Amino acid sequence: MTAPPQGRRALEVELHGVRLHLLAGRGVWLPETRTLFIADLHAGKDEALRAAGMPIPPGVLASDLGRLLDMVTGLGAGRLIVLGDFLHARRGRTPGVEAQLLEWRSGLPGLQVVVVRGNHDRSAGDPSPELGIQVVPEGVREGPLLLRHEPPLRDEEGAELDSPPPLTLAGHLHPAWRIGPGVRTPGFWYRSSTLVLPAFSEFTSGVLVDPAPKDRCWAIAPPEVVEFSPTAVARLASRARGTHAG
Repeated sequence: MTAPPQGRRALEVELHGVRLHLLAGRGVWLPETRTLFIADLHAGKDEALRAAGMPIPPGVLASDLGRLLDMVTGLGAGRLIVLGDFLHARRGRTPGVEAQLLEWRSGLPGLQVVVVRGNHDRSAGDPSPELGIQVVPEGVREGPLLLRHEPPLRDEEGAELDSPPPLTLAGHLHPAWRIGPGVRTPGFWYRSSTLVLPAFSEFTSGVLVDPAPKDRCWAIAPPEVVEFSPTAVARLASRARGTHAG
C-alpha cells in the first residue's frame, strides 16, 4: 500500500477494487491520477442566507476556499472534481462571491477543475466562464469510477446487472455520525458500490444517516479519519438520545 498523504490526516482504503485515500480535510484522493474529489462546496450559501435576512458571520467562503487551496497544493493535485453543488443558489452569486472564486481560481492556473452538476447547480447556473471550469452531467465515468451528485437508491443498486457496477462517488447527503451527547462529526459512508463524501463546506451541516449492517463508516476526527462499524454508530446514537432524554 502507498503511504497516505499528509501523514495521519488520510486513510487508505480499497473499495470495489479501487484504492483511495479518505482525507480528514473532507475529500478523496486518487494518487494514480493526482485527482482530488470533493462534494458540496455550496459557494455563496452565506450570501443567499443573508439575502433572506439571516445574520451570517463573514468569511465563510474565504475559509472554505482557503482550505481547498491548501489541500490542492499540499497534495500536488492536477485535477479537482467537485461532485455537485459547487454553487448554492442564484441569489448567492454576488459580485463578492464571484470575485473570491476568481481569486481562488487564479491561484491555481495549472489545475483542471470539473464540476458534476448537482441539484443546487441546476438552479444556481453554471460557474462563470472566467473560472475555466468544465461542467458535466451526473453519471460520467472517470477511469474505474462513476461520478454522481445524488447517490443511487438502494433498489437501483440491487437491480440485475450483466456485470458488477463500478465504484460510484457521490455527495448530496452530507453524511455525519453522532459520536456523543450533542456531538456529531462529518464522515464517509460506503453502501453497496457507492462512497458518499461529506460536505466540503464547514458551513453545511451534516445529516445523521442510518447505515445498514453491511455498510462501512468513517468519521472525521481531526487530524484522523477513523473507521467504525454501523453497530457502533447505532449504539452511540442510542446512548446520546438516552442522555438527552435524562
